[in-house]
Amino acid sequence: MFNLDRLHLLASHILGTPIYIIRTGDGVEPKHTVPHAVAWTAAALDVTHKPLLESMGKWEGRRPAVVLHDAVFAEQVAEAEACGMDAEKFATEYADAVMVHELAHIACRGGVDLSEPTDKLCQFADAIATYSVRCHIADEAADDHREAVKSHDADFVRACVHAVHRARQIGFRFPGYYCFGEGATCDFDYDLAESALSTEPESLSYMSIFDINKTTRPTYNFRRYKEAIQCQQQ
Repeated sequence: MFNLDRLHLLASHILGTPIYIIRTGDGVEPKHTVPHAVAWTAAALDVTHKPLLESMGKWEGRRPAVVLHDAVFAEQVAEAEACGMDAEKFATEYADAVMVHELAHIACRGGVDLSEPTDKLCQFADAIATYSVRCHIADEAADDHREAVKSHDADFVRACVHAVHRARQIGFRFPGYYCFGEGATCDFDYDLAESALSTEPESLSYMSIFDINKTTRPTYNFRRYKEAIQCQQQ
């Protein structure tokens, strides 16, 4: 269902570096699987899945990683089709948008971790990933989304708008709001955020996306931007 070549092209253009794209169907362990998320990333996700990547002959050293949840994605496509949407078109556009969302999270880290994947780091990454999934499940059961909302803050919104702009530079077309909404635990207004940033995504398109949030905002309309992310304050 995923066109991985297409998603790798998108990631390389936006980040300027290759990434690992792992599907849950590749053999992601249940303890590392976020039950109802369509995708996720983390700083040491590549190290967490190093044994899996090695078993598939895909490990090529440290790089960012994204996991795509086959079953959840399929459910989203089925729901869209049931609502009368073209399933193939939606699947392509939604996959692109989901990847852009995760790439924005990666961009917010400010760089790529290239530290040596020692046995100790691998054990630590495994423990952190397992703990994070448990916390996610517990928070979901308690209907507590505070931690999830924290990771979709103003810097994330800015990075995501820039990532969408860069995707469009190479011909990717999908509704910007596909990157957000209920599934992202950040129901802000994409069009308003894009408008508030004005020409910034184009004027800073020469810059590495990892450096965007290290700069001031030359065309930043704070009032409109705050309106766009007001759900974060609730």
